[in-house]
Amino acid sequence: PGVAEVLIWEGIVLSSEAGAKGGLGALGLAKEARQRLDEALKLNDKALAGSAYTSLATLYAKVPGWPIGFGDKERAEEYFRKSLAI
Repeated sequence: PGVAEVLIWEGIVLSSEAGAKGGLGALGLAKEARQRLDEALKLNDKALAGSAYTSLATLYAKVPGWPIGFGDKERAEEYFRKSLAI
């Protein structure tokens, strides 16, 4: 806890597990991944060369949108751009 790099890797692992699981059952894992990545951004948004932004962008691009999930293509693009800037 409290280490951006560790939180990023945890978010990546959870996101990968969600992708492997697929379907609505993966939504809980995707939400956990988003939480870890958001925490990492608060600590150090440049950690691991902006990987938290890249992983969040992927989550927002792949998860269904409201009312099922939190997916948002515009937010995904915003995070991809921030990642590229770093």
